[in-house]
Amino acid sequence: MATVSTATTNFDKTVTALILRQIVDNLRKAAIWMDEGTWIEARLIAGTNLLRYIAYGDLATTVQALAEGTPPTADTLAINYAEFSCAQAGRTVELTDVAMLESPHDLFAVAAERLAYNAVFTLDRNVGETIRDYLTAPAQILPPGRAARANITQASSDYLTASLVRTAVTQLRAVNAPPFADGTYHAIIHPYVARDLMEESATGGWLDVQKYVNNENILNGEIGRLHGVRFKESNNATYIGTGGASSANIFRTVIYGPGYFAFGDQQSIEAYMVPPGGDHSDPLAQKAIVGWKAMWGQKVLDVTGTGPRFRGIDTVSSAAAVG
Repeated sequence: MATVSTATTNFDKTVTALILRQIVDNLRKAAIWMDEGTWIEARLIAGTNLLRYIAYGDLATTVQALAEGTPPTADTLAINYAEFSCAQAGRTVELTDVAMLESPHDLFAVAAERLAYNAVFTLDRNVGETIRDYLTAPAQILPPGRAARANITQASSDYLTASLVRTAVTQLRAVNAPPFADGTYHAIIHPYVARDLMEESATGGWLDVQKYVNNENILNGEIGRLHGVRFKESNNATYIGTGGASSANIFRTVIYGPGYFAFGDQQSIEAYMVPPGGDHSDPLAQKAIVGWKAMWGQKVLDVTGTGPRFRGIDTVSSAAAVG
């Protein structure tokens, strides 16, 4: 029977390459918050752990009348920037020699798959938490009559509705937040909340993804569209917790245009593998360690000076219990 020897030349490099390849695949398929087009790259400030994004303000749109033979008054080019720090994260898995000898599975392959998914999920969830915690007006939209998350109840009047979606779209259009190239905004929605939106009797305009008639590409996790918004369903969508009245479970549905947050990494995701006996803490070669680490940061952008290019609608769900 063929066996895997961790003493094989470059075996550690093979394992790390396997992790990195799976990380790339997961970024394409599993990352919901870091989907293509949603973020703008921020640049590292040399000698610091700070990232900076530079933005240029629009010129005034008022008509500037010209007097004959007189040049117009020159405008100044407003230069804005956002700075934010990055932090390091990582995780390791330990495999003992006994487990590797007795397991019927390739534990290195299993560990590589789990670590690759964990790396992408950790990064993606961290971005989602930043969007979750952004409460500055007008980014947060609440059900009618609710002044804060703490006032949201488990009543059906506090479910996600087509009217709340229309409010978000109207606000984004009013501040000239650009849509994606397909002319729509995109949204990330939790399965519990998607159920309520699709079942609302007044939503008439909901179009299920299976009923699309043109040959456009389906987005990662897309389930349908409503009022110019394409909804992507994910259990990695924002569940805020029991933050409502009487501990009601609160969810945030995020509707956004392209480039609504800046992201940068000081240290890209890197994979590591330490073979058994790799250091003095393992003199009898009893354990191998596989892991990843990275260093990144993100920040919601106010590019136009009229607010961020996303709206977070905080509601409850008819599925009150969160599994």
